[in-house]
Amino acid sequence: MRKLVVVLGSIFLLSGMAAAQEFPEYPVFSASEYSSCQTRNGIRVAIEPLGEKEKQKKHFGTSFESQGLLPVLVVLENDSIGSSLLLQRDLVTYRSEDDLTKEYAGGATSVRSKSGEVIAVAGAGGVLMFVGLKMIAGASKVKQNILVKELRSETIAPGKVGSGFLYLPVGKPGLGKRKGKLTISLSLDDRQEAIVFTFDVEVPEYGNKK
Repeated sequence: MRKLVVVLGSIFLLSGMAAAQEFPEYPVFSASEYSSCQTRNGIRVAIEPLGEKEKQKKHFGTSFESQGLLPVLVVLENDSIGSSLLLQRDLVTYRSEDDLTKEYAGGATSVRSKSGEVIAVAGAGGVLMFVGLKMIAGASKVKQNILVKELRSETIAPGKVGSGFLYLPVGKPGLGKRKGKLTISLSLDDRQEAIVFTFDVEVPEYGNKK
């Protein structure tokens, strides 16, 4: 069963990469060039929310407003000495302003596209998970492109860089400008303690501009 999942995942990624070629890559720069950048233990992490509809349509082929999602670019640089950087997607969390001002009750909240397919899931504790394999059947080139650009669990060797998008469930249009907190927990292969980066994310005022 595990082999089947790996094979299906490989087929999907290959088809997704082919689809992604139809959309221009979003430019990725050195982490230090972004206004929202943090450095700890030789690790640099930067984020850049992509709230402009025009840029979303250019690089993804769609606007995320109606889906209640905000794409956020994450750039990870490993400048540590001799240690690999470990990113686990299940340790990436996002909490909205409402979650931060009241006790978080847990429970899964899903965000669905117009066609009803699950795009992202925010589970207990705000954990972000993607269910890409469920989207293989009949997946459009746009959706394949979105998943190929997604930030994935990976190991980043010393001197190397990793990047990708998170699709944060920020709510439907008309809620006005608001904030949330994105927490990215990383680790180095020679240390047990986590290196935690927390960013304030400003959510654009979707729905009020044509």
